[in-house]
Amino acid sequence: MKILLITEFFTSPEKQIFSGGVETRCFYIAKYLSSQNQVFVICRRRKEELKFEQKDNLIIYRLGREIQSTEANIFSIIDRLIFQFLAFFKGLQLRIDLVEGSNYICFLPAFFVGFFKRIPKVAWYPDVLKGSWQEQFGLFLGFFGELGEFIFLKLSWDQFITISLYVKEKLIKNRVSKNKIKIIACGVDLQLINKSKFIKKEDQIIVVSRLINYKRVDWTINLINQIREKFPKLKLKIIGIGPEEKKLIFLTGKLRLNKKVEFVKNIKSMQLYEEIAKSKLLLHPSLVEGFGIVLLEATALQTPFIASDIPTSLYLQKQLNSGLVFKKNDFDDFLDQTKIILNNDKEYKRLQTNGMKNIEYFDWKKLTQDTEEVYKEIVKKLS
Repeated sequence: MKILLITEFFTSPEKQIFSGGVETRCFYIAKYLSSQNQVFVICRRRKEELKFEQKDNLIIYRLGREIQSTEANIFSIIDRLIFQFLAFFKGLQLRIDLVEGSNYICFLPAFFVGFFKRIPKVAWYPDVLKGSWQEQFGLFLGFFGELGEFIFLKLSWDQFITISLYVKEKLIKNRVSKNKIKIIACGVDLQLINKSKFIKKEDQIIVVSRLINYKRVDWTINLINQIREKFPKLKLKIIGIGPEEKKLIFLTGKLRLNKKVEFVKNIKSMQLYEEIAKSKLLLHPSLVEGFGIVLLEATALQTPFIASDIPTSLYLQKQLNSGLVFKKNDFDDFLDQTKIILNNDKEYKRLQTNGMKNIEYFDWKKLTQDTEEVYKEIVKKLS
């Protein structure tokens, strides 16, 4: 097959620095699909990224002007609109059998490329935010988010792929036919992770997250402040970028935690895995999550996670039979769960053992095979 993936960002196969779960998923799906298929990727161009890259059967086109920040704000709307037009016209030039759009700014160009070329149109839909856009992104951006998602869900897609039963149910509530929805989870690169998982644990806990409001990274800084006397050697490492960075650094200084909290950004996958592997815990207090790939990565690296009890975290805790969850709006419960696991070696080892037994289900190679089967099925059905 000849497959086109339209996504917002796509890391270089030579560097592999990911901005989030959507980019991670697209990269691994493209990587493994291209072993047997021709895969084209259309995406935006970040600082220092090449306009064109090719690795065997994987061809990447990065369109539009070079952007300095991945943050969604009022000023980025024009650039995103320009990208949509560029992606649409580039897609029309390619000889392809199927097109997939993978996030909100990619759905329109992907749909209309498929429509005009009369090929299957697939929407990879990680979450439905309808009704909560303004709460998460403010009045102005939220208005465009609500309007956009209303339109996206009305389009006559041939197939939806989503990542959990929870998101499938949200799509059905928005009148998407259940017969058009397939569930394929996100995964981890077990081959790469196996090189890092036996690193010795250090007195470190870790956060891997975009630094945006609803990820609540400030909770982790307040947590390390609360437990600093009981665990004087313990340090917090925060890995990620985002608009909250200055605010979080200010909070760190205000609480006099400069020697206990470290901020890191733009690190390669191997370095990231090494940091997770040597950490005692991964903290994930986010209120919104499409899936939570980092929880899988931590589990595969034998680093138990503590996450808020949102549906995606509850799903992963159940599937892995590992990790702890706390009541999402209860900081004291977050604090208590952290103290419990840091003080209980038996429970800590149980979580590690259970996680390693169940992580194989989430291998990217297997999940790509599942995705390819969905693609083949819809191409055959509509041919």
